[in-house]
Amino acid sequence: MTAAFFRYASDVSTGRVHPDEIRNDWHTNGPDLALLTTLEQAPTGDALARLLNELPPPHPGYASLCQALKGLRRVEAAGGWTPLPDGPKLERGARGPRVALLRERLEVAPGDAFDEPLAGSVRRFQEQHGIEPDGKLGPSTLTELNVPVATRIRQVELNLERWRWIPRVLGDPHVLVNIPGFDLTLVRGGTAEWHTRIVAGKAFTPTPVFSDRIVEVVINPPWNVPESIALTEYLPELQKDNTALTRHGLRLLRGSEEDAREVDPTKVDWNALADGQFPYRLRQDPGPENALGRVKFQLTNGFNVYLHDTPSRGLFGKSDRGLSHGCMRVENPVDLAKRVLGESSQGALDDALDKTEERVATRLSGGPASGAKEATRP
Repeated sequence: MTAAFFRYASDVSTGRVHPDEIRNDWHTNGPDLALLTTLEQAPTGDALARLLNELPPPHPGYASLCQALKGLRRVEAAGGWTPLPDGPKLERGARGPRVALLRERLEVAPGDAFDEPLAGSVRRFQEQHGIEPDGKLGPSTLTELNVPVATRIRQVELNLERWRWIPRVLGDPHVLVNIPGFDLTLVRGGTAEWHTRIVAGKAFTPTPVFSDRIVEVVINPPWNVPESIALTEYLPELQKDNTALTRHGLRLLRGSEEDAREVDPTKVDWNALADGQFPYRLRQDPGPENALGRVKFQLTNGFNVYLHDTPSRGLFGKSDRGLSHGCMRVENPVDLAKRVLGESSQGALDDALDKTEERVATRLSGGPASGAKEATRP
């Protein structure tokens, strides 16, 4: 029984497998539970029952998925949901037995008319499954609706496993980014206080999964272009046109941050650089076209990944927002900054936003700073 307890406790609290066995972009530390000490005290009274209830992850997302799993298993036990037959696209104004079946599938009031309540339910389903939310039943939406309930159950089971890999203590408050869902939630006191949309990494430049700290909020940040982007995107342009950096508002620098000097890109023989060689740094100064927008949330990870604003506002209207190089672009970054920093820092934040130069509004690593600090980086 003791061996069975430890096996069960390990599986339900930290996962049946370790993420390293199946993924190379998952960088969180799982929980460290003192199970032996706790078990020694458990056989008395109802302590064992309490211990078993405390083993699963404490996060609301885990509990919600457990409830969803129960509902899906009830559907499976009742024979699953009835597949929707193929046919022409359905939209508002349509009628017939396919519409009636669609209403039943999305748990809308019975009927055979495609009305606005049904269109709203279709849009919500589409948003949940990464489909452009047009409120119409087209081929992509039909395919997702007809995924067997057994497949949906397996998806929930796998995501419950992913929750077990996440640290138990995320901080209060904390920011939770759902990468495949392209959204961000600010959680305070265990309650989801605020949501916004994000843009995450592309399939070939994915956002890694990690847990980190927001250590400072930078207003009007410059963009120091990562070497990988300089090599793969800007170097080929420069080899064709040595004035390309001007179009992008980028400056060419050489040397360390403390001893940087600007270089004229038209005086460089870009075609003479060896493969993989880029002995310069590219920097985009603060401004309306800066890739980081007006706000950057500095993190401490080694992936060069952080949260930031963006001038490309139209991207947030897309359903598939896997469009970045790995960083997470925030739709409402000023609102997030105000909520993260708290009321005591509002004056410093507003003052920094009124300026055009780079300023660190607040440092969070050792507690909030008393005011904004003008940056002196080259």
